[in-house]
Amino acid sequence: MTIFFFLVFEIIRIVLTKLELEVFVSKTNDQKVWYLNAWVTIIHHYMILAQLYYVLYYSCGNPEGWPWPTEEGGSYTSLSSDKRWGFLVDKSCFLEVNKGYIFIELFSIAYMINDFMRMYFYMESQNKYIKEAIFHHLAIFLAFFCSFIGGYAYPGICNLFLIAEVSSIFLNYNDMFSKENRNSMLALTNKLLFFFFFTLTRILSWPYL
Repeated sequence: MTIFFFLVFEIIRIVLTKLELEVFVSKTNDQKVWYLNAWVTIIHHYMILAQLYYVLYYSCGNPEGWPWPTEEGGSYTSLSSDKRWGFLVDKSCFLEVNKGYIFIELFSIAYMINDFMRMYFYMESQNKYIKEAIFHHLAIFLAFFCSFIGGYAYPGICNLFLIAEVSSIFLNYNDMFSKENRNSMLALTNKLLFFFFFTLTRILSWPYL
């Protein structure tokens, strides 16, 4: 899966280079790597958010983690009750490890490995922002690893925390704006969306989790 993100990075780099876009070709090597990493990060976040919705929605309807219910179900022996979001409303389902949770965590680990390698080996300067990003990835990797060991509800809880990455999409979009257009209406709208989703998915929801 790490190869997938490596290829996405390279494809975006080749396309932007061929198009000779000023916003990309005028950057230094480190700035290009950071810019491309931002695009890969956005793609990763969109993908896991879609996966998270289906996995958590059918968390007790399919023990294999696929985005559709099965006859045997998960914690629920019958789907006639049409219960969904079981992870959030049913104690038995809450303690159950769904394979979909594990896949999403492994998928995110693959993304972080690629991001780490790009920042550590491809960027010449190791400033505080890069060090903070590397520390962030290591901390998340450790959290995922502990959830694998702990089992029970921990993988599902980690998946719930990943929902907060919806705010990171707008944070990474912010890196797409140049100094000239960072005060444009589009840039300001992006900042407002980041503030809204950051408040909703992190400040308000994390104390509950």
